[in-house]
Amino acid sequence: MQVVHNGDWEPDPGSLSNLVNQVNSQTTVTANMLGNATIGTTDLSNVNMLYITGHYPFTLSDSERVALKDYLDRGGFLFADDCSNQLDNEGFETSFRNLVIEMYGVSLEVLPSGHAVYSSHYILDGNNFSFTSEGNGTDWNIEPLEGYSVSQCIEDESGTLDIEGTRIRTGREVRIPVRIQNAPNYVYSFGFEFTYDASKLEPIGFDRGDLVESFEAVEVNLIEPGRLIVGGYCDETAIPQGTNGYLVWLKFQIIGSQEDNCYPLQLEDLKDDIANASKTGGCFCIYGCNGDLNEDGRVTPGDALIAFRCYLRSGPCLDCSDANKDGEVTPADARCIFQKYLGKSSCLD
Repeated sequence: MQVVHNGDWEPDPGSLSNLVNQVNSQTTVTANMLGNATIGTTDLSNVNMLYITGHYPFTLSDSERVALKDYLDRGGFLFADDCSNQLDNEGFETSFRNLVIEMYGVSLEVLPSGHAVYSSHYILDGNNFSFTSEGNGTDWNIEPLEGYSVSQCIEDESGTLDIEGTRIRTGREVRIPVRIQNAPNYVYSFGFEFTYDASKLEPIGFDRGDLVESFEAVEVNLIEPGRLIVGGYCDETAIPQGTNGYLVWLKFQIIGSQEDNCYPLQLEDLKDDIANASKTGGCFCIYGCNGDLNEDGRVTPGDALIAFRCYLRSGPCLDCSDANKDGEVTPADARCIFQKYLGKSSCLD
């Protein structure tokens, strides 16, 4: 589907149909035109790829960016074409680059020459990507392809050994639990490795879970950035068969995570009495402070009232009550949230 935006979203009406025809005629992939997509309105649940193009600057609204990011986070693919044979930027390129930064906090990166896109059908030289146009013999020297791969994180809680998913506000320490569900046998000793994104998390310690409080030893050690080894043993007080509970709570400092993103966590190399147990990973998700204190999906005067009552000590102080992040909750925070509700400029912008 082709994305409709507030710029010249369809500068060449035949471009997408030409792409679809080429895919169908030159590959074994079957491609279909599904029409145009208005982000935030069109149902994208069965759309494998979006196409966005133009010459000139464009923007997406906050709600459109959220909807587009949700589509990409769920495995969607977005192909951008600046629709120009000019190396100078007419505006679309800058707008698209800014859009990626707004959604993910990262810049597009040049795809390495060995990337699968250069050998999926045609064998191309990723270091010298050029071709000669049929008909007029024009030589086209194309700038290197750039992209960003969204890390998908799928929460699966079915394993006997499982990482329980964690959601946390930005800027905090996080405790990530590893648990046993319906222990298949008595557990006198256990070991496993825990992997994470070292650019997002820094380990700072651990706490014992309820199942191993009486174990003689429980330790966590950093093998290398992004990989912890965890183990423990007991003499007599084993974890009984059929038990549910926690082995460890791993503690991390968030160092590079982006708001409204989820990051995968995995278990590997299970040992001893859990060696044959099924295992499932988890996700830790960072969500920012946008004024929605009661987390009902929208900012309303009720959220401002929560912050005001926090200041008055007549109600609970929920996460993000300090909307302006000055270190304390005051009536100014309630005012900021109320301005956000009214659509006015606020400290949350």
